[in-house]
Amino acid sequence: MKKIISLILIVITALTLFSCSREEGEAPYGMKVASSELSEYYLYVPKDWEVTTEEDSLMASARASESDPSNVTMIGFEDGSDEYETIDDFWAYCKNEYSTRIFDFADGTTTFTLTNEGEATTVGGLAAKKYEYRGKIADSDFCYTTVLIKRDSIFYIFTYTSTPSLYDKHLEDVGFMLSYVEFK
Repeated sequence: MKKIISLILIVITALTLFSCSREEGEAPYGMKVASSELSEYYLYVPKDWEVTTEEDSLMASARASESDPSNVTMIGFEDGSDEYETIDDFWAYCKNEYSTRIFDFADGTTTFTLTNEGEATTVGGLAAKKYEYRGKIADSDFCYTTVLIKRDSIFYIFTYTSTPSLYDKHLEDVGFMLSYVEFK
């Protein structure tokens, strides 16, 4: 019995010493930082993704690869007014913007189609909402996931964009990215 208790204590001690604890801003295993030093958050992406964030940019961005157009972006938005009190208020603004920008160039009709509106979630310990939609820009079809997060008076917009054929391929990666977002 003493040997079993001793073994359990050794295992617990080892797990504590070698656990996955990280310092703020240190990328989780298998990931790398995609946000710049100017950003008020850390966005981590898989190591095999290509970070496309400009050094002096507030927007983080990365793409799956040169041959795979799937990409993520994250940026904070503060308009300085009280026009957008809640995530729902801000989504109404975004939805209007997207519906006027996602359209078929050939005939000028909107192709914005909402497939999931406002699924509650959390990002970086904050309440958030996830929206999924599809649309055509020029001659190309795209699928989108946008997650809106509110922190104080700033709305953060995380967007994953991909083609219909590649969209599902990266959903697990996107889930990991969102689960590891840290605010400074």
